[in-house]
This record gives sequence, structure tokens and C-alpha cells, in this order.
Amino acid sequence: MEWINNLFRYLGYAALSLGLGWFSNLSGNDDDFILKISSNLIPILITILAFYVTILGLILKELASYKEKTGKEIKTVLKSMRRDISIEISLICIAFVCYVVRGAIGSFVSDEWSKYITIGSNAVTVFSFVYFLLLIYDSVMGLWDMIEANDK
Repeated sequence: MEWINNLFRYLGYAALSLGLGWFSNLSGNDDDFILKISSNLIPILITILAFYVTILGLILKELASYKEKTGKEIKTVLKSMRRDISIEISLICIAFVCYVVRGAIGSFVSDEWSKYITIGSNAVTVFSFVYFLLLIYDSVMGLWDMIEANDK
């Protein structure tokens, strides 16, 4: 049942990303805010990834303390953390490929297709950024919960 929840969550992220990518593109390429952000997306995502890894270190410390106090198994949490890191690195790679392809084929396609390529790259930008921020938020809330649980 968890995979169904994840599927709908990711479909929601994708729909939001496409909607915002399309909406941002309505103003044209000169005023497209998301298109302007996309030129700096890779460094932004790598910075957020570094922040996330730092948070994971704190979470792992609290998890080890929690396991020591309660004796409960933490393998599922560790597996989830590994999956999240893999997804984040994959999103960085997808964004990189997306922007290289957009730049490479931008001059070869018609204006109509160029518009759809820009909307797609805007969607990748929004999806990546929203996913990273929500993951940071969830991690910070989880860290806070772990600190409170270990404080009891």
C-alpha cells in the first residue's frame, strides 16, 4: 500500500511541476522565472544535497542513540535514507542531462517544440527543487522527533 501512496505523491509532484512550468513559460523566455533559475539549478541542488547529508549525519547519531535505548530495529529507516540519497543524485543527473539536451537541440527544433522543451525543463526544475525542499523539511521534522524521543 505504501507504493501506491508514493506513486500518487510523485504524480502530484509531476502535475504541479508541469503546471508551474507551463505557467512560468506563458510570459516568454525573457521573463520566465523558472527558466532563469534552471541555469543555476545544479549548484543549488548540490548545495541542498550537502545540507541534507549533514542532517542525515545528525539523524544517524540520534538513531544510534534511540536503538541503544530501546533496542528497536532501524534498518527500514536506513534503507529509506539510502533511497532518498539515490533519488536526489538521480534528480541532479536528470537535470544535468535535461539542460544539456535542451541547449543542444534548442536551435534545431521549431519554435512550437522549443516551447514544449522549455516547459519540460521548467517542470524538471520545479520537481527537483520541490522534492529537495520537502525532503529537507521531512528530515528536519524527523530529526526533531528523534531528539524528543531520545530526551524522554
